[in-house]
Amino acid sequence: STIINFNYTNFLPAYLNTYYVHGNIDDFDKIVFGLDMNIKGGEFQTDERKTKFEISLHKNKQLLKFSKISQLLHLQVDKTSVPLNIISTLSIIGHGIGEQDYSYFFSILDRNADSIQINCFWYKFNEEGDNKESTKEALFEMLTSYEKYSNQRILHKMIFEGRIKFKEVFIPNIYH
Repeated sequence: STIINFNYTNFLPAYLNTYYVHGNIDDFDKIVFGLDMNIKGGEFQTDERKTKFEISLHKNKQLLKFSKISQLLHLQVDKTSVPLNIISTLSIIGHGIGEQDYSYFFSILDRNADSIQINCFWYKFNEEGDNKESTKEALFEMLTSYEKYSNQRILHKMIFEGRIKFKEVFIPNIYH
């Protein structure tokens, strides 16, 4: 199996097959920073959550090179492939599930929405707080956005079939 990692750092053991979506800190020249471009039906989606820069990014051909997809395409020469059609479990650990990465999640869901299991791991910051509710809200926002994008109703089906789980993960407190 392959781990799809949105993080730049090598926090996973080397023996694991890891695909770094935005590049790996060990290969700094191939790290991708940038904005996401949400395109549907060939049209750039300009909703109220887009900044003026994100809207101008699509309209200005010189700015397009700062989009994630443009940078990823440029780096595609020696990038390994990830077979998206065989992902049975999507485990999200420590990822904000932000709109800037929706296109990656949507690509996975496009191929696997009927069968994929989603495990979202949340953690305690300290005794007073955790990210449990924000993780649930972020996943809900992403899946409802996917439903609008794909014109598919997957959220109720996934909940009904028990394919969405929220689990606590222990993060050791290293600041004491």
